[in-house]
Amino acid sequence: MHVKSLPAHALRSLMFRSFPLTIHHVGYGPDPRQPRQLWADCLATNELAAMRVELPAAFEQKDDRPFRPHVTLARIRGNGRAIARKHPIDRSLSLTQLIVSIQLFQSPSPGNEDIGCRRDSH
Repeated sequence: MHVKSLPAHALRSLMFRSFPLTIHHVGYGPDPRQPRQLWADCLATNELAAMRVELPAAFEQKDDRPFRPHVTLARIRGNGRAIARKHPIDRSLSLTQLIVSIQLFQSPSPGNEDIGCRRDSH
């Protein structure tokens, strides 16, 4: 199901309170040897765990992948290994940000420039 076709009543049910998001690492992922993204790893909190369950359910989907909270900073198309080798990024850090709203985006498929954006959830 695409973000654009999500029923309005499902969006209204996705109400989250503000919560702290702690980033502890920036690097390539999900597999650093075959990177597809540049991302910031986040600490797994109860708020993120709840969101991990509620978001797929609102889209009538299920996600059985291991829970690995992160913020995607960039998607890597093409040879991620060569990019990571040329521009190595593997940094620990400690950054906490209070999250007060959530914006949902649908990544475009390859060859499509249209990014779907749905709404803020307060």
